[in-house]
Amino acid sequence: MMSHLSLLGKINIIVALVFLVVTTVETVISVQQDKARFLTVAEDQVTDLTRWYFDSLNTMMLTGIMNQRGILREKLLARSQVLEARVIRGEPVKQQFGEGFPDEQPVDELDHQGLQGQPVVRVTEGKNGRELTVVTPFRATENTRGVDCLICHDVRSGAVNGAIRVTFSLKHMDSQIKSETISKILTNLVLFTIGMVLVNIMLVRWFSRPMNQLMEVVKQRASGNTTVRFPVVSHDEIGRLGAAFNTMADNVNSTTERENRSAILLQQKVDDLRAVMKKVTEGDFSVKVGFGGDGAIGELAVSLQTMIDYLRQSIEEKHAAVELLNEKVSKILEITESVAEGNLTRTVEIHGEDAIARLADGVAGMVESLNLLVAEIQQSGMNVHESAAELSSCMGQVEATAVRQAEETSNISVTAEQISNTSSELMHTMDEVADMAEVATSSALQSSEGLAKLQGS
Repeated sequence: MMSHLSLLGKINIIVALVFLVVTTVETVISVQQDKARFLTVAEDQVTDLTRWYFDSLNTMMLTGIMNQRGILREKLLARSQVLEARVIRGEPVKQQFGEGFPDEQPVDELDHQGLQGQPVVRVTEGKNGRELTVVTPFRATENTRGVDCLICHDVRSGAVNGAIRVTFSLKHMDSQIKSETISKILTNLVLFTIGMVLVNIMLVRWFSRPMNQLMEVVKQRASGNTTVRFPVVSHDEIGRLGAAFNTMADNVNSTTERENRSAILLQQKVDDLRAVMKKVTEGDFSVKVGFGGDGAIGELAVSLQTMIDYLRQSIEEKHAAVELLNEKVSKILEITESVAEGNLTRTVEIHGEDAIARLADGVAGMVESLNLLVAEIQQSGMNVHESAAELSSCMGQVEATAVRQAEETSNISVTAEQISNTSSELMHTMDEVADMAEVATSSALQSSEGLAKLQGS
């Protein structure tokens, strides 16, 4: 339940509890003190009454009207708060003057204590409230309240002649105490109400209102208002809290702005990398990454640039190899076409260990064999049948050479296809190389057919 109360409500509850505890304790202590004070006053009054009663009895005794002492008792009993007034005769007086009136005889322990010389003050609970009983013993001395008792009483000095007992009602006093207690409680309640109003006014002005302002500022900040600030108008805890919030808001704004700038810069770098990658996928390997650095994005940019440079170098090397291959194939095609046309004077100047070089060697061997055959035909003058047989054998060799040429050309096609698989950007060039290899194969077959015709003639 307390968790749902406002802070002002909790403070009010605490203040009210403290006030009630203090008021209750103060009221209880005050009532006890008032009772003790009133009781002391009542004891003094009753003691004075017993002394007045004794002095009046002495006066009657000295004037010889002791037999009228009942009138004095009746006057005491006529007082509204006096419930009992009696003279208790001691043994020395009884022995000298007789038993006295019936009401002058001891009736309880309090009377006997008084006759033994012990003053008695006792508060008891009666039918109509509390009652105060005071028993005052009187001793016979040469100067008992200004009277020499030994003149009339034949007793030793210090003997207890008797005691005066007065019972006083405390009902009126308790009623006054009760009235004053109620008055104090009502006064405290009024003061409490006034105090709570003043406390709430001060709390609202010094605490609740500034706290609500601070809460509103925090809510606006949480909703996205980065410019809101708490107006610091005091240097108390709330003022310092507001100043701390303002400092925190400034620091958060600075950090957010710095992070936003970093995010924008990072996004720009990512966009630059994406643009570079797009150009690379389009075949433009001359593009450059325009930034580097020590961070992750910088290392990525450096790695990307290294990859692009490596790809560009590899493609350039592949292009150079393809151009050299194209040149060699073109030479072989020219020689093959010349041989097909009957020109056996061309030579093949291609060296190496690759398939193209081996194809060139085969073509060169074919041309050399044809030249030797033609030279033998021209020099020896053999008969036509032997020449034809030899020519047929030579044609077989030419056909074998043509087959090997076709195989080497096929190897060239395979090599061209491997180069095409290495780089998708060289596919078109490899297709052209394959086409040229097919043309070379076709030319070799045409040369074989021409030699076959020559054999048949």
